[in-house]
Formats: sequence, C-alpha cells, structure tokens
Amino acid sequence: METWTGDRDRRHTASGLVSSQPEGLRFLCISDYRGAVLFDGWIYFGESSRIPITDENSPAVRTINAVYPPGLSNTSNVPTSWTIYYLLLQHGYTSEQAFTLLDQASMDSIRNDIPLSLKIAGD
Repeated sequence: METWTGDRDRRHTASGLVSSQPEGLRFLCISDYRGAVLFDGWIYFGESSRIPITDENSPAVRTINAVYPPGLSNTSNVPTSWTIYYLLLQHGYTSEQAFTLLDQASMDSIRNDIPLSLKIAGD
C-alpha cells in the first residue's frame, strides 16, 4: 500500500491499495503493482485452472520456486502473488525485488506461450 499525503509524503506497505489525501479528501484505488496483478491474472489463474502457463526456464520463476518448494506449476496448491511476495521478503528480498520477480516471472511466462496467454486473458 502506498500512502500519499499531498505530493511529497510516500510510504510503502503491502496491501496493494493506494490511499491519497489531496486537500483533505481520502480515496482508495488499485495501485500500480503490475507484477502482482500480472502474476495473479496469468500464473495463478492459469495454473489454478490447470492451464500450464508458467515458464519453468525463466530465471525469475526459478528464483521463486527456490523459496516456494512445491513450485509454481504445482496445480494442487498454486500460490497467489501475495504468498510469494511474503516468502521472498522472508528470504531477504526487498519489496522492490519481490515485485520485480513477480513481474518478470509473469512476463516471461506470457511471452513463452503467447497463444496460451491470450486464451487465459479471454477466459
């Protein structure tokens, strides 16, 4: 979660929402954590639907699989982006590194099989 008060004060937390208070107004909107959104939209949804989307040759996927021993392709227990995010933090990765790995794993998997990725996007 990123919280803004005016244009200067910025703090990061992990909920994925943005809170903003310009001129005393407060509203919530979805943040720009592209890696988490892509991961849940393609890898989590695809693997949970038993569609083998994960690119096992991706360096980012291999890094994630190292902290998530069942592996991302284990369709009986597919993790969400937030499960992986917190595991990466527990293994010493920074928040930025964790989101970058989620993003890269997603993009590598999407690029690895574009027709399958489009099928997932259409479901």
